[in-house]
Amino acid sequence: MSPLQLSRRTPGWGLVGFTAVLLVWAALALGQLNALLAAMHVSGSPPFTISDLNRLAHVGPDREQATSVLQVWKSHATDALQGGVAPGTADAHDVIGERTEIILARRLQFAMALLSIPMIGMLGIAFLLGGHAGATLWCVGYVGVTTLLVLALIASGRFEVLRMPHVAAVGALPVCLHCWLGGYAASGGVMLWALLVPIAATMFGFKHVWLWFLGVVVAAIAASFLYAPERAQLAGRELELYFVFNTVGFTMFLFVSVRYFVNRIDEEKARSDKLLLQALPAPIVSRLKRGQTVIADHLPNVTVVFADIVGFTPIAARSSPGEVVALLDEIFTTFDELAREHGVSKIKTIGDAYMAVAGAPEAAADHAARAARLALAMRDHVRDIAKSRNMALAMRIGLHTGEVVAGVIGIERFAYDLWGDTVNTASRMESHGQPDTVQITAATKAALGSTFTITERGPIEVKGRGTITTYLLER
Repeated sequence: MSPLQLSRRTPGWGLVGFTAVLLVWAALALGQLNALLAAMHVSGSPPFTISDLNRLAHVGPDREQATSVLQVWKSHATDALQGGVAPGTADAHDVIGERTEIILARRLQFAMALLSIPMIGMLGIAFLLGGHAGATLWCVGYVGVTTLLVLALIASGRFEVLRMPHVAAVGALPVCLHCWLGGYAASGGVMLWALLVPIAATMFGFKHVWLWFLGVVVAAIAASFLYAPERAQLAGRELELYFVFNTVGFTMFLFVSVRYFVNRIDEEKARSDKLLLQALPAPIVSRLKRGQTVIADHLPNVTVVFADIVGFTPIAARSSPGEVVALLDEIFTTFDELAREHGVSKIKTIGDAYMAVAGAPEAAADHAARAARLALAMRDHVRDIAKSRNMALAMRIGLHTGEVVAGVIGIERFAYDLWGDTVNTASRMESHGQPDTVQITAATKAALGSTFTITERGPIEVKGRGTITTYLLER
């Protein structure tokens, strides 16, 4: 039976519904073509022209020109999938997420559009082999519209020509097949595929996903009145086959979607854990994740490190902001790596000063040795920078060993910090030290033993502490 004969059996409302959907699809195709032509006209340097298409159609004598056209199209597709989100565009208003998430959503939808073309094409062939030419035409219509959208994206480099129209086409196909094949039961449950619309809208980061879901609900209700039971074409084993195909296929897509969201949750959890670990020591993060709300510890034996970059202020005064930040970032990033290497916990940076502690938040018997090795490594690193770049830079570092109180404070931008006389004394050792030296107290010297080379500096007057005998850590 031909499609024309089938259409004659369609009741009035069904024919109106099919015609309306067909017109919508035609308008969609014309709209995308118009958007493509507008993009070509406005851009100033059209992505491609009719002559380009002719060259592609006659590749033989002019392969280089055809290759250049294909390279331009590939570049436009890459721009559409990875480009930024311009203010005032549809993407800026309708897509939720950071740039990385937007790129991921675009790649997912582009892959879905490409894969759906051969899949729906094969479904159309199956319908044709079964003698259902009308259903085949709907599949051909979807393949044509999706192909046009993909070509429009490649040619114009604008992802918005694909994003929403493709999801609408995904929802339109099952509605049309449902009506054409004779309803829910007679079509083998093809309307299940319409539920892909809100799922895809969620995956691709659309705003107002509930509107897409509401649209599917309205379409499902409307489809109940637009089909004619007497037009049922599938029967027996064929109907069972399509029912299994629709049920298993949709369930598989649903499973993949759930796995996608679970993986995204795991990725976000890993990212939040990474951010926490950048702000707090790993043992503190573990305690917070276990539900401990108050972090406050008394640590009887730690060694606190204070380090300041001598000569940085005059260099910053004659350098650009970018150069200042780049230099500090280079130095402090290396300090962070050295702290991890020597088992010392970074506490914070204050301007061009760096504070760390050994023996906290977890106790360490060799805390003084760890702090000493870190201090010497920091001093040597800045020596190398000053020598290689001819800069008047040097480190002034102070160490003190004793007891501290440690804990997490704040709600926003919370931080792990230390308090006590040990902290103040270590700070005084730094501020009363000499450039390119590591000054330590008698307590730190006693904790280090004879492992390091230490010389006595002698008694010095320390603000708030009186006269203190201090020492210099040489090596």
